Amino acid sequence: MRVMLVYTNRTRILEPAPPIGLSYVATATRKAGHEVRFLDLMTSREPETELAEVLQEFQPDVVGLSVRNIDNIIAQRTTWQLDELHQIIAVVRQHSRAQIILAGRQSPS
Repeated sequence: MRVMLVYTNRTRILEPAPPIGLSYVATATRKAGHEVRFLDLMTSREPETELAEVLQEFQPDVVGLSVRNIDNIIAQRTTWQLDELHQIIAVVRQHSRAQIILAGRQSPS
């Protein structure tokens, strides 16, 4: 199976958060015998364009999106990433028939 894993977090309030959890998923998926493409959109200047290009080139069966739905590092400036996620999903739908899987982790309070 062709599996594309996309790190969608683009929040850079203090320090960018590396895609450690999704990297573990990528490694386990490869070890299970699947072909994996990992796309980190953190530093992309044109994330939607880059995503569309990789989708067309790789033609995945499954697209896994790492979701960071809230950033509450600075309590006075809580931000939500769901609008950006909606755009990412729209790009996947436009350029692929792959099944989409959303996953993430809630940070402990």
